[in-house]
Amino acid sequence: MILLSSNRARWLLAVAFLLGTFLSSGLAQASFESVVRTVAGEVEAVNVAATPQIIVVTVMLPTKETMIVGATVGPDIPITRGKRRVGLDEIRVGDHVTIQYRKDEAGLTAESLVVRPSTHRKPGGPR
Repeated sequence: MILLSSNRARWLLAVAFLLGTFLSSGLAQASFESVVRTVAGEVEAVNVAATPQIIVVTVMLPTKETMIVGATVGPDIPITRGKRRVGLDEIRVGDHVTIQYRKDEAGLTAESLVVRPSTHRKPGGPR
């Protein structure tokens, strides 16, 4: 049995009461709704060595500001280039993609990826 001074015991009891009230009020629970969004942009990074795998895409917003979207990519996520299904390891930095992702308490999770034909040629690239 642990003995505490009466002041310390009162303080711990007050903290326990407040913590219990806070947790039971629902304020401590995240109020996330699962939302699915679709954006198109340029691939900045792909990490196939990570578990789960990750893709990072830069998106140009209508306000001319850029937004970075980093999402995990599960093994069963459909990834297509044209009509052909491809793996995440076939996506390269600079590719243009449309990504549909789910935003929830776990973060951003890709639901589908479509690699689009590039509209810009990189200097020194194929002609």
